[in-house]
Amino acid sequence: MDEPRQNKNYEPISQKLLDTALKKIHRAVNGNGAELDKVKIKSYDGVVHIFKTKTFLQLKPTIAKRTEPGRNALAAPLHNELEINSKAAARIHNAVINAGVRDTIIQAYTKTDKTHGFIAKAAKLSLDSLKQDYVLHQDCLSCNSSGKIICQPCNAQGRRNCDLCNGNRTTPCHNCNGQRFIMQNGQRQNCTICNGQGTINCVRCHGQGIMNCPQCKAQGYLPCTKCAQTGSFSVIYHLDVSAISNFECKDTKDLPLDITKYLKNEKARHMLAQEAKITPLKVTQDDFTKQNTADSHITHVAQESSEPRHQQSLISIPFEVKCPYMDLTISIDDQEYSGKALGFRPLFMNFEPFIEIIAKKGIENLKSAANSRNDVDKHLKSATEYAIIKELLSLTVRNTNSNTLRQIKRIYPVGVRDSELKAMIMNMRRALKNITFIPRLIGTGLGVTVALLLYFLYLHFNGNSIIPTTLWQTQPLLAQITSSALQLTPLAATFVLALSLTKMRIRQSLQGIVASADLTSVKANLGRIGLFIPVIYVFGAALICEFAIETENLPLWFTMLRQHLPF
Repeated sequence: MDEPRQNKNYEPISQKLLDTALKKIHRAVNGNGAELDKVKIKSYDGVVHIFKTKTFLQLKPTIAKRTEPGRNALAAPLHNELEINSKAAARIHNAVINAGVRDTIIQAYTKTDKTHGFIAKAAKLSLDSLKQDYVLHQDCLSCNSSGKIICQPCNAQGRRNCDLCNGNRTTPCHNCNGQRFIMQNGQRQNCTICNGQGTINCVRCHGQGIMNCPQCKAQGYLPCTKCAQTGSFSVIYHLDVSAISNFECKDTKDLPLDITKYLKNEKARHMLAQEAKITPLKVTQDDFTKQNTADSHITHVAQESSEPRHQQSLISIPFEVKCPYMDLTISIDDQEYSGKALGFRPLFMNFEPFIEIIAKKGIENLKSAANSRNDVDKHLKSATEYAIIKELLSLTVRNTNSNTLRQIKRIYPVGVRDSELKAMIMNMRRALKNITFIPRLIGTGLGVTVALLLYFLYLHFNGNSIIPTTLWQTQPLLAQITSSALQLTPLAATFVLALSLTKMRIRQSLQGIVASADLTSVKANLGRIGLFIPVIYVFGAALICEFAIETENLPLWFTMLRQHLPF
């Protein structure tokens, strides 16, 4: 083992790391049936592995196209449509090779990551700093770049035949309707308006026969609406650039499988980052050029058909990773247990369940408390002489099963299997139900009795009279809902009473075992007994309605129930 430890890819395991590992084992063993002075690290074999990883950012362009009238002067000009692709590639390439811009992109990617990008998020990051508009100017073909088009009604003359007289200059006389005479005193007389001509000068064109074109207002041309009178268009190409991350660790052949496993995906790397030391490496411009050349073979990021271009769009973030890994053998009361340890904290793996062995008596007592209602308090008290059972009890009375499991695993990261922890949690639940069995029965019986008495009084004294008459008349549905809520109130009180007695029994039983602060936030449930409460209440209420209350006072729910019953 001495020879590889001289290698630049390795460092020896430090005494500090061994002390840290032993402290974690001591915390797990403490109070669980073993003397701490008899808990020792018997032997170890391992090194601190040193290896390199990279997070790659591939810059990918997205081009959106739109057209607007006029000549846009703000966007960068293009000579032809095909030039946009080379412009986008050049902008990305310049961003990659420019140290300042490159650092800005890296900072944007790593600003929310304590590992400075080691945990590649496999995400798409929009780079606002690389956004750019390009423009290709085009002449308007509709107006031949003039901004105006010929007025068709007047054929660009500005004047056209009068719409009223159609160019004839005259119109039929409105007085004689073109008859040239009128009847007056029974005799025909020449029309005085047209002097017997039957026509008069056109009032619209004043006898000219032509008029100004109203469409173009005598200009002969109309504004070109397609180009907004500018004579040209601007085709805008909006360039968006996104950075897509990928993670790579090529040299894994000398790494233990347990380390490579943590390098495979983002979630696992997050865990590895907590156990290892991650150091971002500074990259000079010369280093970047060499690195960029060496990375040109990357196939999981770059397509073979366009490798050079993709290679120019890559930014790599190199890291040095130091991660201890060792085979570890510990001795507890002269009994040896073997497993593996990874990381500086460290993370224990594949260890024999030594906590289950040394705390076997406590686990068995917990099973006894779960499987029988006799001497539950005695068995549970004996079980909590072991720290793991006591911790489990404290967590169980305050949390759900999933939260309890998550928290107990943090306290005992080694020496006990997940399957055993789950079994212990279920046994603890059963033990608590055994403790509270009688109080739950008493609470249920007493609560239902009181509830039915209250229900009888409610019906006997016509509790619906509490609800205003106006509400029954104006909003009968709301009034009925209010009545139902009042009738269900005793049922809710039953649950409150039963739960209160259950919590009281738990606090009484666990007094002196669990901290007082934990007992103030006890979470209790009635189990299957709680399912019978609404059934008994409804059945009892139905009996009251059937035998004790006059027919005219029957509640709506009971009337509907009787209609649907076959008897």
